[in-house]
Amino acid sequence: MRHCWRLFASRGRLSQQSLARCCCTAAALFNCGCSLLPLLHYIFLSYSRHVARVVQETGFDLRAKTDAAFVAGVLRVVQRCFDWRPRLVAKQLLAAGFAEQKIIFLCDCIELCKE
Repeated sequence: MRHCWRLFASRGRLSQQSLARCCCTAAALFNCGCSLLPLLHYIFLSYSRHVARVVQETGFDLRAKTDAAFVAGVLRVVQRCFDWRPRLVAKQLLAAGFAEQKIIFLCDCIELCKE
């Protein structure tokens, strides 16, 4: 668990306050992939108006979807709009485990949306 916190901090993607707020969510990544969904929703639909507009204009509807459809949509957005292929597939993002790869995926998504 501490290794994952160091990964977050070393990548410098989140401030200490954001890191503290994400404590429960990041800890839950070990047990359930569903805890990843609110973070992905925030990153792609609320964090940046520009990114939310790009998602809408390209025809991807990420609202009011099932968990699997939402994650698959996020992966399609990342692949087509940002020309980036993540290491994990939708089933792995929703499954238990893969915590370090999920955190890396979140950090990369944050970085993509900052640009």
